[in-house]
Amino acid sequence: MRLGAKDRALLRNAMLDGFTLDTLRQVILRTERRPDYIIRDGATFPKGVDEVIEYAEIHDCIPQLIVVLKAENPTNRLVTALPESFMDHGVRFADAGMDQTSDALQGHRDVVPRPEDRHYPPPVHPADWPAPRIPNREINETRVFATKDDKEMVLVPGGEFQFGTDCVPKNMGPFWIDKTPVTNREYKYFIDDTQDHPVPVYWNKAHRTYPEDKANYPVTFVNWHDAMEYAAWAGKFLPTQEQWEKAARGINGRLYPWGNEWCDRRCNTAESGIHHTTHVGRYSPAGDSPYGCVDVSGNVWEWTATRDNSHDRAYVLRGGSWYNDQSDAHVTARIAHNPLGWYPVVGFRLVDRPPELPLPLLNYLLVASNV
Repeated sequence: MRLGAKDRALLRNAMLDGFTLDTLRQVILRTERRPDYIIRDGATFPKGVDEVIEYAEIHDCIPQLIVVLKAENPTNRLVTALPESFMDHGVRFADAGMDQTSDALQGHRDVVPRPEDRHYPPPVHPADWPAPRIPNREINETRVFATKDDKEMVLVPGGEFQFGTDCVPKNMGPFWIDKTPVTNREYKYFIDDTQDHPVPVYWNKAHRTYPEDKANYPVTFVNWHDAMEYAAWAGKFLPTQEQWEKAARGINGRLYPWGNEWCDRRCNTAESGIHHTTHVGRYSPAGDSPYGCVDVSGNVWEWTATRDNSHDRAYVLRGGSWYNDQSDAHVTARIAHNPLGWYPVVGFRLVDRPPELPLPLLNYLLVASNV
């Protein structure tokens, strides 16, 4: 939600009176289970306050922020004087000015949860996230099954690779990545374990089940926060766009997972004429990446942990989809979208044991959890 100028000034003055940067870091950690934020190093105190308010507006957690502020400093007269109702004066980004349109979606109307359907995770202490790590079940030296969601993962070795359209050399350590996008069957494990989490719109809400014939299809209509909560439940992470791209193209700068020449029989894009998602692995092994990743081109766009440089309220997606043509199926294609929106062309896959953590706050949370 967006606060009006008067309400924002009230909140800002209350936070400036009796808090420190370190306290604010703890406050924002306690608002929600969203490990994507930390006050920038070197920030001045007033600037840090502004960043915290901006974060709370973007993630619709102003009420939670106020509750935590009051619990953190109950004797602060400005905090205790904050009216309980003032947060209702704001409007949500989805309803006012948060542009989610994209040429890459080619006319798809963005699907944003209705207020009654929107999910707000409960407050969680940093030590509760992520869940204790369970060792993966090894298949061989380059393949494992993740224990929590029974997901096959493949190894992406460390070393240098060529990143982006300019093939900039980057160096990265090894990591595991899901062989396929997360499927409806795998998402159901998460749904069964988290009874308060809403199901995707095309599922049966009463029985919390996916369509009978879609078990091995990528789960869609999941927003960035849904993907992050699934990752926290599974003890894994959304990949950075660099991790995603290395897994998709290998080290030699190829244009598509299989090489440099386009072939519409190796992935599910508009050229296939199918016009909807397909079961994962339909184009395997012909369309696989050098490391054995399936469906990294086409089928569904995939959320990453990387914020868009041009719009920090949006996150980068990679890979193209069944609705897009080959221009969005090459391994350097990227779009960015509002983390609150869900779409029929968007899913996700996860990584495990990343050598460098995708976000500073994630590192903090892992240390705090003694993982």
